[in-house]
Amino acid sequence: MVTVVARSQIPRDKADAFLEAIKENSPKLKAITGMKKIQFLLDRSTGKAGTVSYWESAESLKSGGAALQVLREQTIGRLGGTIESVEQYEVIHTIGAEAGAAR
Repeated sequence: MVTVVARSQIPRDKADAFLEAIKENSPKLKAITGMKKIQFLLDRSTGKAGTVSYWESAESLKSGGAALQVLREQTIGRLGGTIESVEQYEVIHTIGAEAGAAR
């Protein structure tokens, strides 16, 4: 499994608009092939935002990652924010409710 961690900065007063944009984009996000799930993070006091997306494999990220990047750029740009970083990681182990050995 592969994970992509993206960090962004949005104006603090755009927190509710960020959540609405996520809800509006939900059908498009669900349609991205190969993405198992995505989590959205926000610190309302600073405007720091993030996403953690989980992909079946590096190959699925190659085919679906561009669609996610377009949505990320459109959403953050529309809110007057900036994308600070997008990093890819291999999931090597999970502990918790969805635990299991990573591939």
